[in-house]
Amino acid sequence: MSESKDKRYRHILLFITVFIIAGCSYRQVYEGIQTGNKNHCYQYPYEQAQECLKDVELSFAEYQRRRQEVLDTEHANKKAEH
Repeated sequence: MSESKDKRYRHILLFITVFIIAGCSYRQVYEGIQTGNKNHCYQYPYEQAQECLKDVELSFAEYQRRRQEVLDTEHANKKAEH
């Protein structure tokens, strides 16, 4: 294999590795925040805690979907301003 191809493969491998690590870290941060939010709910009396837990239980996939909607809307609004 030529040196330039070898470098290219190393760059691709590095990019994929960073992408995977960033994705995992982002999810872990989200889950950590959610754990903190849930723990906060347990400080309330039972019925209030149950309502609180309903408010904070959002899957990571649903969070990403909603986040992307907001980002898309913001991007569209900025385009409309220009």
